[in-house]
Amino acid sequence: MAVKNRGLDDKNVHIQAIKESRAILTNDGHFWDDRKFPMQETPGIIIITAKDTDETIKTLDTFFNNLYNLFGIARYCNKWWIGTKVQVHKTGFTLKYITDDGNVSLDQRIEYEL
Repeated sequence: MAVKNRGLDDKNVHIQAIKESRAILTNDGHFWDDRKFPMQETPGIIIITAKDTDETIKTLDTFFNNLYNLFGIARYCNKWWIGTKVQVHKTGFTLKYITDDGNVSLDQRIEYEL
C-alpha cells in the first residue's frame, strides 16, 4: 500500500491495508505493538530500522534477498505476510507470526551471514 500522506494516522493506515489486503511497509515502530495492531488482524507489517534513504534501500534489498534464500518467499507474495510482523535491521530481522494453532509466536531474531 503506497501512502505518502504523513497526516494519516496509524490506525487508518492499518484499516486501509486490511481493506486492500496489502502489507504495510513503514519505519514507524508503533506498528509492532500487538495491543494497538493485533496479530490476528494484521495484513502484514514490515518495519524498517534504518538511518536514511540509502540505508533503507540497502537494508530492504538485503532483507528480501535473504527472505527468499531462507524461506523461498518471493518479495511480492502478499498472502505470506498475513498475520506476520517483521522488524528489519541492517544485519537481520525479528519475526513474529500467528502459529498454526492460532497463537502468537515469540519474537524470532534471525541474523544474516554477511
